[in-house]
Amino acid sequence: MTDISNELDEVMNFNKKYESITTGNSPQQSCIENCIQEFESNYSNWKSIVGYLNKGKDCEDVYGAALLIYGTALSKNTQTNKTQIEAFQKEVTDFESKVKYKANLKRSLWADVGLCWNKLGEDYESKVLSSLKKSQYYDFSDLNHTKYRYLTCYSFRKCSHFLNQSLVNQSVPLSSPSTFNDIFDCPVFDMENTDEVPKISKQALYQCLKIACFVRNISLPNKDNHDGSPKHPNDIEEYKNTLMWAHYADSHKGICIKYSFPSDFTKMGSNSNCEYVTFFHDVNYQDTLPDVKSEEGISYLDAFFTKSKVWEYENELRLLYFNPDNNDTYVSIPMENSIEAVYFGVNCSSIDRKTIINILKDVKFHFFNEKGEKIEKNIKFYQMKKDEKSYGSIVAEDISLPANKKSRCKLS
Repeated sequence: MTDISNELDEVMNFNKKYESITTGNSPQQSCIENCIQEFESNYSNWKSIVGYLNKGKDCEDVYGAALLIYGTALSKNTQTNKTQIEAFQKEVTDFESKVKYKANLKRSLWADVGLCWNKLGEDYESKVLSSLKKSQYYDFSDLNHTKYRYLTCYSFRKCSHFLNQSLVNQSVPLSSPSTFNDIFDCPVFDMENTDEVPKISKQALYQCLKIACFVRNISLPNKDNHDGSPKHPNDIEEYKNTLMWAHYADSHKGICIKYSFPSDFTKMGSNSNCEYVTFFHDVNYQDTLPDVKSEEGISYLDAFFTKSKVWEYENELRLLYFNPDNNDTYVSIPMENSIEAVYFGVNCSSIDRKTIINILKDVKFHFFNEKGEKIEKNIKFYQMKKDEKSYGSIVAEDISLPANKKSRCKLS
């Protein structure tokens, strides 16, 4: 076994000596210069501790802390040069490749890389931007705390070529929040930043972040609410929400899709080598929102998963997608065999209905039962109709059965 005790002691002493650089507001220039010189003279040996557990210490944390202190020192140093920043970025990339987890640490390291490049002026704005995208990537990858086996939710869609294409490709379309209909949604994009780094940080979010919106009456399961609970006890079934049909399904001319996503549909960047991070999160409805212009700023959860109470009828569930390498306004991610049912609006045309049924007639819905056995089922099709027994209500008629066996279904 490799003896790394001496290196570990040296790194721990370095961290203790210079921790004020990351915790203090204004470290002295001499302290910053000494820190930079000591790290640059020793890090080629110190980095050998990564991957070990020694003296009860997680050496990845210990060396990562030293690397972060050094990066912060570079960002505050008045004499930092391009060669130093390139070497720092190379070391962060190397640390990133060797360390599987530590999303928070990687986020901070890439933020420091961005701050360092920013010191060299506007000619390096592209490097600042790419570094902040990496930092945000790890920030988002650390926000998913939901565990589920299968996640059922609904999407109201307008009939169009884009809908048909997504059904053919079995993909979920996502869009930039800049396309949303609520002018108060995602307020981080309304911030008028005068400082260069926050301005570029907002640009990174604008380019890389996409969201898909679903409806789900049951809260996501989490550590405090293991099985999920009803958001509102008196909610009608999602596919019967007439306001959603009117607002998002082209006044009943569109459709509602019932999805059941397996747990591996979402990916956490800190746990895999995926090129993007995705996760589900419930929208929180409230009358006030933290001030985006305050000194503390606004958290990502507040910025992208909070809406005014006037939208509470939506019971919205959001799928957030962040890809540092994608700048498109619209993207799609695969979701093979996850459509459980399709509901056609009261006013959906026979042409659209036939087209969609024809696209999906041979597609199966897949899931695994409690025994781990793979089950395949045909996608169910329903036609929404006015409920003759209850004014203002709608019901679903099963049209996936033979014509002489059509029946009105009560769905769970």
